[in-house]
Amino acid sequence: MELKQRATRGTTAEASINLVAMIDTLNYPLGVFINNDSLKTWIESVADSHRTRIACLAAHLDGNGDPQVVRG
Repeated sequence: MELKQRATRGTTAEASINLVAMIDTLNYPLGVFINNDSLKTWIESVADSHRTRIACLAAHLDGNGDPQVVRG
């Protein structure tokens, strides 16, 4: 799992490369990327060849303070 706060397109791309290396080393079938305090998952920043192995989520609080999760 990779957890970032307000990740950008670039930091998401870098994190996905690191996440794939980690799940390959540990022989895990998939990994999870969470962009905290953001509306964007930035799934489009993950290389096409890795998208089937990484679940991307974004989590934030709405105007009422309720948690919201976006799946990419």
